[in-house]
Amino acid sequence: MGVYQVLSFPPNVKTLLIAKNLNPLVSNESLTITPTTTLDI
Repeated sequence: MGVYQVLSFPPNVKTLLIAKNLNPLVSNESLTITPTTTLDI
């Protein structure tokens, strides 16, 4: 989450969390992260 917080901090910035699908991901520390978009390949 540290990188996400740093990149999201400046004004007028849109941060996308990209994954293969929109299913929530669970980190090693049990933090659930939900992607915002996918890459259509």
